[in-house]
Amino acid sequence: MLSLSNKGLRLLTGLLTLSLILGVLAVAGITVYLAVLAVQGDFSLLLVFPEGLQFTQTVRSASLGSFLLYSVLLLATLVLGLLFLYLLRSILHTLSRSKGFTQTLP
Repeated sequence: MLSLSNKGLRLLTGLLTLSLILGVLAVAGITVYLAVLAVQGDFSLLLVFPEGLQFTQTVRSASLGSFLLYSVLLLATLVLGLLFLYLLRSILHTLSRSKGFTQTLP
C-alpha cells in the first residue's frame, strides 16, 4: 500500500495549486487570443496535437460559426482539465489535513 507523509501530501497539493494557477492564466490568455482573432475577422484555428497547442501552423475556418464552435469546444475541454486538477487538489488537501483512510473504515 502506498503511504505518503504529510509533507509529501503538502508538496503535491502545492504543486497542483501552482499548476492550477498557471492553467487558469493559460486558458484566460487563449480566450483573449481567440476573441481578438474573432474580432479581427481572422478565423485561424489553434491546432491541438499531442505536443500541445500549435500557434504557428494556420488552418483557417470557413465561417465565424465554425470558428466559434471550435473555440468553445476547445475552451470547454481545457476548463474540464482544470476542474479535474481542482478536484484532485481538494482530495489531496483533505487527506493532508486529516487521515482520510483509517483502520476502522473497512
